[in-house]
Amino acid sequence: MSEEYEEYPDEYLDENGNPCEAEPEQKRGELKPCPFCGESVELDYSELPNRKHWFITCECCGMMYQSSISQRKYVKVDWNNRPIEDALNARIAELEAENDILKDHLREAKNILIDKNLQIDSLYEEGYKLQQRIAELEAENAALKAEPKPLAYWSDEKKQTYADNEGRSAKRSEE
Repeated sequence: MSEEYEEYPDEYLDENGNPCEAEPEQKRGELKPCPFCGESVELDYSELPNRKHWFITCECCGMMYQSSISQRKYVKVDWNNRPIEDALNARIAELEAENDILKDHLREAKNILIDKNLQIDSLYEEGYKLQQRIAELEAENAALKAEPKPLAYWSDEKKQTYADNEGRSAKRSEE
């Protein structure tokens, strides 16, 4: 890593060690949890002859990461840089957002279906009433055919219906 970012403390550097003004979800300078067990990790320093080492250890699962990078902030950047995990988390977020949209569409479709079912139920009810009325009219028609009453006893509405029906019958026979 270049020395040009030396003036920036850890909390002002992004995952790649570049200056950053925005505060990310994870506070600058904090180490991400252990990728194996998810517990918090500790950063330790060890100096051997002619070599400095930084160690990141997990007390829970015993995982140890050793870095030969000499500057503490770059060890943190190196540890926190997890492109595959970040890409997977981004994809998970995309899929969850898409799932939420699909849930909304499903909810709307269910509401439409409920409305349509109510309409269908009312149509069935209306159809049932019409079938009953047809049965009544057929019974009345059969009774009239069995014992016809003179036209003088018919109501004006029945006279008009009869005249309309006779006109239709005449047109059908002409065709």
